Amino acid sequence: MSQKSDELDEVLKSLKQRAPSYRRARQVDPNVRGGNTDVSASSSAVFRSKGDGQEAAISSSGTTREPKVADLAILVALPEPELDYVLRTFSSSWRQEGRDGILFNVGSMFIDDEEITVVAAVQNDMGMVPAAILATKTVGAWQPTLLAMVGVCAGVRGKVELGDIVIGQDLFDYGSGKLAQGRLKPDYRPVSIDESLCQLAVALARERDASAAIRSEWPIAEAGKPTTDLRVHVGAMASGAAVVADDGVVAGVEEHKRSLLAVDMEAYGLARAAGSAIMSQKFLVVKGVQDFADEAKNDEFREYAAFVSAHWLHRFVLRYWKELGD
Repeated sequence: MSQKSDELDEVLKSLKQRAPSYRRARQVDPNVRGGNTDVSASSSAVFRSKGDGQEAAISSSGTTREPKVADLAILVALPEPELDYVLRTFSSSWRQEGRDGILFNVGSMFIDDEEITVVAAVQNDMGMVPAAILATKTVGAWQPTLLAMVGVCAGVRGKVELGDIVIGQDLFDYGSGKLAQGRLKPDYRPVSIDESLCQLAVALARERDASAAIRSEWPIAEAGKPTTDLRVHVGAMASGAAVVADDGVVAGVEEHKRSLLAVDMEAYGLARAAGSAIMSQKFLVVKGVQDFADEAKNDEFREYAAFVSAHWLHRFVLRYWKELGD
């Protein structure tokens, strides 16, 4: 395994050891409210009551506390432009709340007549390890129904166009494997998204009208907007430890994973963290293609790529939230 993969494994192992402080084991107290109240293994009795659509946590002392859970958690690698577009897209009003050393933006959005809680946070640095740490802490602190990542990536030329969206179906670390005689012998071990979630993503990806509508919502006239129609692709996404401006690197990864569509620096970290969660955690990675990871790499389409990824996730949640909740 690569040094980065070993480092990621150690981070996830350490965070899992701390997991009991995030998700305490629950047991039923038969003497309280007919046995319907959860009792934390290390704290006072707690129950969650749903009144007018809002969920509140109430301790045995009768004190109402902020709800622990969130419906949708969105993580990004960069504050600008990635977090900016999440905040603009998913809610008109946000507050900030610190949990486990992470500053979360907390808002809400309505889906039909249901109000859902959305939290958003940004990594303190780029890369898989910061992504894994943030994802693990987010799952522990909020227990979201869906953990998502949006932002930008580099696409594989000939398979995607600039500005397209890639949904990570199989996510892996392209630096994993064995170094022998100065060469890496790859050993990719992908983490795959939930099959039912993948089917929903494919269904929306095939809707050309939905993609065209997102493209038309780009607010900056034609500036920074590719000339090609917006397409959405579902397939393999590889993560690495460095920013890539060499198409030979992408070609080398594609040689061993022919279904490769995009590369980034964070997605696999989130996927591994979701797969290592104490309880099953559904996740989705949605990224816009800003360049082809070659010598011509630049930031011309960074804003647009961040914009379309956030808007596609928003449309996906609006369309399929009932199925996600089920």
